[in-house]
Amino acid sequence: MKKDFLIYYQCFLAVVSVAIFYTSMDNYLFDSGITPPPYVLNLCLAIASAPLWPSFFANNIKYIPSSVFKWCALYLFTSVIYFLLSYKNSLIEQENDNRLFCLIFFVTMLIIFSGDKIVYKITIWALLVATAWNIWSYALETLHPEIWITDTTVNPTGRAAGLYLDPGKAASVLLYAMIFCINVLPKKHRLSFVLVIFLGMMPTFSRGGTVCIIGLVSLFFLKGVIPRSQFIYCLLGALFLYIIWGGLQDFLISEAVNLGVLNSDMENRIITFTNPTSRHASDDTSRVDIINYAWGRILEQPLFGHGLGYDQIWDGLIRPHNMYLTFMLQHGLLGSLIIPGLVFCVTKDAQNEAKNTALFFSFMMLVWSIFTHTLLDERHAIMMFAFMATLSKRSYLDSVRQKNKNNKNQFYYA
Repeated sequence: MKKDFLIYYQCFLAVVSVAIFYTSMDNYLFDSGITPPPYVLNLCLAIASAPLWPSFFANNIKYIPSSVFKWCALYLFTSVIYFLLSYKNSLIEQENDNRLFCLIFFVTMLIIFSGDKIVYKITIWALLVATAWNIWSYALETLHPEIWITDTTVNPTGRAAGLYLDPGKAASVLLYAMIFCINVLPKKHRLSFVLVIFLGMMPTFSRGGTVCIIGLVSLFFLKGVIPRSQFIYCLLGALFLYIIWGGLQDFLISEAVNLGVLNSDMENRIITFTNPTSRHASDDTSRVDIINYAWGRILEQPLFGHGLGYDQIWDGLIRPHNMYLTFMLQHGLLGSLIIPGLVFCVTKDAQNEAKNTALFFSFMMLVWSIFTHTLLDERHAIMMFAFMATLSKRSYLDSVRQKNKNNKNQFYYA
């Protein structure tokens, strides 16, 4: 009876975590003055998971790859050492705090997602519901641009982002959910599911999201997750979209003017998506320039970097918008391995069907890291790292159990 209660409680925490942190409801409620800061909710979730700790250390810890704990220890050690050696100011202290809360949230989600397979199934359905909510919130914002604006926040891009306020993050959560949820759907409906995700992502005008979904769909067909017989429909759909999309530039700009959201960023994104060959489509030179500038700074300290939070206090006009450059600026050569190392740790044990999910997840995280510098500050992304870790180790344990069962049967019949 006690065991059943703990499983129900674990499922409850999984659903609550997805509902609050995967929709950015924590940020929205805080900005609206309803709840404490997100880091407080983070700590509350960690405390709420305390009843799961005894069963986790007794049984469920086996569902976590040991390499994940090693990565956490190395990341914590590196952060603390660099913090102690760095020049202290509020930005550096905030960077260090963010990393500590990242690890607390990561370990908390590992505890919540580990154990009985019912937790995995419940989480998948929670992700589907959260995805439907996110798509609806983006569509609603497209029609009513000020609907999610609070007294303390604003979305300056003019592009739909729901409660995230950042269109890039808004696009990424749809793609994470697509990776983990596509296998629960019948094969004949999977292409339709991808289409829904793509249409839901369109109002964000995310370039990184577009690159990732094209790569993911290609992998889906390559690995047979979507029947290859449906490839012709995908090709025809893409061709149709290409034909009509080019003629929508003036209409979209006009609608953006009518909604009061047109600015230089929005206009450049519309031109990029409707006419990629246009000179104006590549008019956002600030990110390109900052890459060259960042590389110059990296080469000044290639082995150990410039220190914790350097990209926040340097004299670059903007931050790098790239996880690899950000960590290399701070930690040098070691920094270039932080994201690939984490991806490897959470996927290396994947077996059977989970191998495909691990491949898709690895592609998404490694490519998405080119387009963001906040991946390990995003609770929805950290949640997905934890979910992937438990999924891969569970698939490994299931594979071992199946092999042992087959060996026993062979011995018995021999």
